[in-house]
Amino acid sequence: MTCESCRLAETEPTRYGFENGCRSCSARALAAIGAHTESLERKALTADYRSALEKLFGEQWRDGHELVKVWGGRIRSMAASQQARAA
Repeated sequence: MTCESCRLAETEPTRYGFENGCRSCSARALAAIGAHTESLERKALTADYRSALEKLFGEQWRDGHELVKVWGGRIRSMAASQQARAA
């Protein structure tokens, strides 16, 4: 991880702490918004999601997409775990 907020997010990926300029924080934030979710549902990069990736990561948007997928997986895993405990 690249900052303290990301280190803390390892155990709580939906936490709201983000640090300006941290690529991992940018990816974590993008993983939690609708553009990424829509792309997951469609199983394709939507125009909105790709545009967001390009704005955040520039020419390295593909690397940013990989980070978003990592954080998205952590967020979904945490949600599934919470649902299982509640059941």
